[in-house]
Amino acid sequence: MTNKSVLVKDYMARTLVTFKPDTDVLDAIHVLVSNRIAGAPVVDDEGNLVGMLSEYDCMKVALDAGYHGTAGGPL
Repeated sequence: MTNKSVLVKDYMARTLVTFKPDTDVLDAIHVLVSNRIAGAPVVDDEGNLVGMLSEYDCMKVALDAGYHGTAGGPL
């Protein structure tokens, strides 16, 4: 019986959606929904990873904005 490994490279995205730290959160939510993805890396001007934005993060912003009657802001 041969045990074939499942590799990340076989399932990873080849074209990556990224955000800048000053991206408006509501704009980021639109991009995530449009691309049907649950999160994306946040990179600086040199392309260095500075963080991740997840749908959980977006939900926190949306719920907070709805509760306090404020708009979303930069990442």
